[in-house]
Amino acid sequence: MRTFTFLFLIFCLISCKDKQLQTAEFDEIIQYKLDTLAVDEIDITDILSGEAIQNISDTLIIEQFTEFGFVRSEVDKSNHIKLNRTLTSNENTIDNTKCLPIYRDFLILKKKNRTVGIFKICFECSQLNYIDASTNEERLMTDENSLVLDKLLQ
Repeated sequence: MRTFTFLFLIFCLISCKDKQLQTAEFDEIIQYKLDTLAVDEIDITDILSGEAIQNISDTLIIEQFTEFGFVRSEVDKSNHIKLNRTLTSNENTIDNTKCLPIYRDFLILKKKNRTVGIFKICFECSQLNYIDASTNEERLMTDENSLVLDKLLQ
């Protein structure tokens, strides 16, 4: 009986650990960053709240981001591994109560020119939301990961 209790305790400790977020395989990352000087944020509240993008097939709105005041850029391939490691770190928690996010940054993960994943990012409250074909997960980034991510995306 003691062995069973001990094994049960070990199992509980292992399963309680935050799991690392897994992203879809990608070969390109497109960043959209809101140019706050060029846009009236009231007109795009559905985008900023994250409601305009609820699943991976919501790509029509993404194609219009530049019309709404977002600046499009391609993330350098040399940063892909470090960026993915930062975004998916198991140090990032699932507790997302820090603030109500306003997503001004989006990372579109692509594989062979097809969208396979979307990160919605709020740097003010260090919150991110990841969407792919099977996942819709919100997490808080550690402040350190938030700073690393901000630096990588500049």
